[in-house]
Amino acid sequence: MFPQEELNQLARRKALLQARIALCRIECRVAAAELARPIVLIDRGVEIWRKISPFAKLFAVPAGLLLGRALGGRPSPGGGRRGKLATIASLLPLVLRGAKLFVAARAALAETKKPAPAPGRT
Repeated sequence: MFPQEELNQLARRKALLQARIALCRIECRVAAAELARPIVLIDRGVEIWRKISPFAKLFAVPAGLLLGRALGGRPSPGGGRRGKLATIASLLPLVLRGAKLFVAARAALAETKKPAPAPGRT
Protein backbone atom coordinates (compact mmCIF):
# COMPACT_ATOMS: atom_id res chain seq x y z
CA MET A 1 0.00 0.00 0.00
CA PHE A 2 0.89 3.71 -0.02
CA PRO A 3 2.89 5.26 2.77
CA GLN A 4 1.00 7.75 4.96
CA GLU A 5 2.82 10.82 3.55
CA GLU A 6 1.68 10.09 0.00
CA LEU A 7 -1.88 9.57 1.18
CA ASN A 8 -1.82 12.92 2.98
CA GLN A 9 -0.46 14.62 -0.16
CA LEU A 10 -3.20 13.04 -2.29
CA ALA A 11 -5.82 14.20 0.22
CA ARG A 12 -4.50 17.79 0.05
CA ARG A 13 -4.52 17.73 -3.76
CA LYS A 14 -8.04 16.35 -3.74
CA ALA A 15 -9.23 19.12 -1.36
CA LEU A 16 -7.52 21.76 -3.53
CA LEU A 17 -9.15 20.35 -6.67
CA GLN A 18 -12.58 20.30 -4.99
CA ALA A 19 -12.11 23.95 -3.94
CA ARG A 20 -11.18 24.93 -7.50
CA ILE A 21 -14.26 23.15 -8.86
CA ALA A 22 -16.48 24.93 -6.30
CA LEU A 23 -14.94 28.27 -7.28
CA CYS A 24 -15.52 27.58 -10.98
CA ARG A 25 -19.16 26.69 -10.26
CA ILE A 26 -19.67 29.96 -8.38
CA GLU A 27 -18.05 31.93 -11.21
CA CYS A 28 -20.32 30.16 -13.73
CA ARG A 29 -23.42 31.06 -11.68
CA VAL A 30 -22.34 34.70 -11.50
CA ALA A 31 -21.65 34.81 -15.25
CA ALA A 32 -25.01 33.18 -16.05
CA ALA A 33 -26.84 35.67 -13.83
CA GLU A 34 -25.00 38.53 -15.54
CA LEU A 35 -25.94 37.20 -18.98
CA ALA A 36 -29.56 36.59 -17.98
CA ARG A 37 -30.14 40.15 -16.73
CA PRO A 38 -30.94 41.62 -20.20
CA ILE A 39 -33.14 38.63 -20.99
CA VAL A 40 -35.14 39.22 -17.82
CA LEU A 41 -35.62 42.87 -18.78
CA ILE A 42 -36.78 41.87 -22.27
CA ASP A 43 -39.21 39.32 -20.84
CA ARG A 44 -40.62 41.91 -18.45
CA GLY A 45 -41.02 44.39 -21.32
CA VAL A 46 -42.80 41.83 -23.49
CA GLU A 47 -45.13 40.94 -20.61
CA ILE A 48 -45.99 44.60 -20.02
CA TRP A 49 -46.52 45.17 -23.76
CA ARG A 50 -48.91 42.18 -23.93
CA LYS A 51 -50.96 43.75 -21.15
CA ILE A 52 -51.20 47.21 -22.72
CA SER A 53 -51.10 46.41 -26.44
CA PRO A 54 -54.89 45.97 -26.88
CA PHE A 55 -55.46 49.39 -25.34
CA ALA A 56 -52.60 50.93 -27.30
CA LYS A 57 -54.11 49.60 -30.53
CA LEU A 58 -57.54 50.78 -29.47
CA PHE A 59 -56.39 54.36 -28.85
CA ALA A 60 -53.72 54.67 -31.54
CA VAL A 61 -56.03 55.31 -34.49
CA PRO A 62 -58.25 57.93 -32.81
CA ALA A 63 -55.14 59.62 -31.41
CA GLY A 64 -53.64 59.67 -34.91
CA LEU A 65 -56.81 61.17 -36.34
CA LEU A 66 -56.91 63.85 -33.67
CA LEU A 67 -53.23 64.59 -34.16
CA GLY A 68 -53.74 64.88 -37.91
CA ARG A 69 -56.64 67.23 -37.40
CA ALA A 70 -54.66 69.29 -34.90
CA LEU A 71 -51.77 69.56 -37.34
CA GLY A 72 -54.08 70.79 -40.09
CA GLY A 73 -55.41 67.75 -41.86
CA ARG A 74 -56.49 67.86 -45.47
CA PRO A 75 -59.84 69.48 -46.31
CA SER A 76 -62.83 67.41 -47.35
CA PRO A 77 -63.29 66.69 -51.09
CA GLY A 78 -66.13 69.16 -51.55
CA GLY A 79 -64.05 71.95 -50.11
CA GLY A 80 -66.60 72.55 -47.35
CA ARG A 81 -67.36 70.95 -44.02
CA ARG A 82 -68.80 67.45 -43.86
CA GLY A 83 -72.11 66.88 -42.19
CA LYS A 84 -72.59 64.97 -38.93
CA LEU A 85 -73.95 61.88 -40.68
CA ALA A 86 -70.96 61.73 -43.03
CA THR A 87 -68.57 62.09 -40.10
CA ILE A 88 -70.31 59.33 -38.15
CA ALA A 89 -70.38 57.08 -41.22
CA SER A 90 -66.67 57.59 -41.82
CA LEU A 91 -65.78 56.79 -38.19
CA LEU A 92 -68.09 53.77 -37.88
CA PRO A 93 -65.56 51.21 -39.24
CA LEU A 94 -62.98 52.54 -36.81
CA VAL A 95 -65.36 52.20 -33.87
CA LEU A 96 -66.35 48.67 -34.92
CA ARG A 97 -62.70 47.59 -35.25
CA GLY A 98 -61.95 49.02 -31.83
CA ALA A 99 -64.91 47.18 -30.30
CA LYS A 100 -63.84 43.90 -31.94
CA LEU A 101 -60.31 44.37 -30.67
CA PHE A 102 -61.57 45.07 -27.16
CA VAL A 103 -63.82 41.96 -27.19
CA ALA A 104 -60.93 39.81 -28.47
CA ALA A 105 -58.62 41.15 -25.77
CA ARG A 106 -61.15 40.38 -23.05
CA ALA A 107 -61.68 36.87 -24.45
CA ALA A 108 -57.92 36.25 -24.49
CA LEU A 109 -57.64 37.51 -20.91
CA ALA A 110 -60.49 35.25 -19.80
CA GLU A 111 -58.81 32.31 -21.56
CA THR A 112 -55.57 32.85 -19.64
CA LYS A 113 -57.42 33.06 -16.32
CA LYS A 114 -59.27 29.74 -16.77
CA PRO A 115 -58.44 27.29 -13.97
CA ALA A 116 -56.64 24.13 -14.99
CA PRO A 117 -58.78 20.97 -14.90
CA ALA A 118 -58.35 18.79 -11.85
CA PRO A 119 -56.05 15.80 -12.40
CA GLY A 120 -57.87 12.56 -13.11
CA ARG A 121 -61.03 14.26 -14.37
CA THR A 122 -62.02 14.76 -18.00
